[in-house]
Formats: sequence, structure tokens, C-alpha cells
Amino acid sequence: MADTIPRNNILDNIVETLQAIDSRDGYNFDIRNESVTRMLKPWSEITMSDLPYLIVSDGSESYNYTGMGKRVTNFFTVIIRGIVEDNSNPSEELNKLIADVKKAILIDLTRGTTNGERNASNTMLIRTDTDQGMASPRAVFEMEIQVTYHTLDSNR
Repeated sequence: MADTIPRNNILDNIVETLQAIDSRDGYNFDIRNESVTRMLKPWSEITMSDLPYLIVSDGSESYNYTGMGKRVTNFFTVIIRGIVEDNSNPSEELNKLIADVKKAILIDLTRGTTNGERNASNTMLIRTDTDQGMASPRAVFEMEIQVTYHTLDSNR
């Protein structure tokens, strides 16, 4: 049974979306299911077989009340972190992973939710930061996306 918490539904959808990254579909990488998680592993436990590795975590959320406080537009921030390793050019591999994540995230802006008031109406890419070469031979990015969804005040 699907979770009734919109934030969990959105996070689960993003994990499933990222797990579907496959080079046969025009992506640069093949992402293993085990390499996309909502739980951050300690750096020392991330092995070459985990890479590329993606972590999906929830961030802040803001609200806009309309209709006498009954309908709420929720602006949910999701953080995606990615890690690659390459001894010759980690930056190039990182840019390929960033491109794959952007492409995958932008396929379904509604995050697969269509159940009435919990319908996510939009997903926007907000920013992407990198480690700027400081983690070589690994490279790391952090991407912030914002998912807008709607609820009734009593259903948040």
C-alpha cells in the first residue's frame, strides 16, 4: 500500500526515478538499485561497486495557504547528492552523472502523483553545487530541487 504522507511518496518516486537510469535509455550510466538510497553511508563505506552513488534526502518545506486557509500549496525541497570516482578525470564523470540526474528528474514533473489533493504539480531544478575537485579521485555534487504539491490543511 502506498504511503499516505506526500513527502514520503515524493521521495520514493525520486529514488525509483533515479534507479531507472540505464545507458540503454540514452543515459551515461547504469545505476544499480542499491546505489540510490535515502540513507547516507559513511564516506569510508562507499565502495567502487556502489559508484555512481546517489543519496536522496528531504530538505525544508514552505507553505502558501489559499481559500480561507483550507488549500495549501507546499514547496518541498529535496536534496540529491551524487558521488563518482575516476582517476583520470573525476570532474568529467561527475558532469555526466549530473546530466543523467537532471534528465531523469525532468521526465515526470508531477513525481507520479495523481491522487487528488496530493497531486504534485511541478518539479523545478534550483541549484547544483560540486566539490570543485577537492575530493579527487572522487567527485561529489549536491542538487537542490523543489517539488510543489497541494494538500488540504487537514491532510498535511
